[in-house]
Amino acid sequence: MSASKLYGGIEGGGTKFICIVAAGPDEIIDEARFPTTTPQETLDQVCAFFSPFVRQKRIRSIGIGCFGPADVEPASPTFGYIT
Repeated sequence: MSASKLYGGIEGGGTKFICIVAAGPDEIIDEARFPTTTPQETLDQVCAFFSPFVRQKRIRSIGIGCFGPADVEPASPTFGYIT
């Protein structure tokens, strides 16, 4: 792995989640796919996947695509929820 910052991606679907870490569009560093189960179990797997990269301060940002509309208004009481 190079010393440059990496980018994370999450595709959250109704049947599976895909997590990826890449240095650019054509340079995938790591990827994981797992079934969508309970929210706690699924998010635990997402966190476990990204944790080594975060601990090393390697992740510049993480983009998320989800299976439904998400509340993206920071002032909203349901900010971050899939609505």
